[in-house]
Amino acid sequence: MINQTNFKAYSEKGKLANFKNEQEIGLYRQQQISKHLPCLNFINDLFKDKKINVTEIGSGFSSLLYALQNKGILNKGFGFEQAQASYDFAQLWKIDYSYDRVLNTCGNAAVCNLPEDNDLFVIIDSTFPLLEPENKDYPDIILNKANASLKKDGILLMEVTNFSPFVWYKVNSNIWQEFPKTDAFRYGLYKKTLVDNFVECETVYISKTGKISKKKEIARWYTLGDMRELLYNHNFELIDNFSTFNKDPFIPEKSEKLIITARRK
Repeated sequence: MINQTNFKAYSEKGKLANFKNEQEIGLYRQQQISKHLPCLNFINDLFKDKKINVTEIGSGFSSLLYALQNKGILNKGFGFEQAQASYDFAQLWKIDYSYDRVLNTCGNAAVCNLPEDNDLFVIIDSTFPLLEPENKDYPDIILNKANASLKKDGILLMEVTNFSPFVWYKVNSNIWQEFPKTDAFRYGLYKKTLVDNFVECETVYISKTGKISKKKEIARWYTLGDMRELLYNHNFELIDNFSTFNKDPFIPEKSEKLIITARRK
């Protein structure tokens, strides 16, 4: 049975009604591209300016794929996004800027046919921890699909939230965040609750006009050991791990993110 909590959490993201005009949309697109620059450079270091085939799960607005095309290192890009509003935003962006190397699909990647012959398979922006709460089989399904879709020696790139500081020390259980001026929202309040090995994240957003909206998502808590075991069980060999795409070392007690590269065996 599929839990719809995480799917509903992102159903409003990217809706054009959240933006006042085309200028705001353009500035938000620039922000999304800029956000991915460290990841873009990280990928470029992996492949040394080689043109690559990339599949991304949870591609959102496909901003990483568009950034890769801008950089001139994307041969073919395939984005899979389940949220209709994010997919629509990505498609409009694709049309406006003629991104001819990217194919976006709106659908659940766990049940979609994924392209083969990939050099890189990407699951970032903490998409992976949201899979098991939706369906306990999804992590296995996605990792099996990733392995099947990659070329021999193809690379899997993953980014997951490191919930260990919260689980162990209750760090950052409640956070206020002020968003960039280009964002449709002004503030966000985040509250975390631990239930077994899952972290329930409740968010309250306040828009520039004062409108309040709420979002709830459920994420699986993974340690580096958990991820290493998962990858091994799905025929991947861990290459390296970091806390940022700038290759800062991962410190379980402190780091906000865990970034992993693994190679298909």
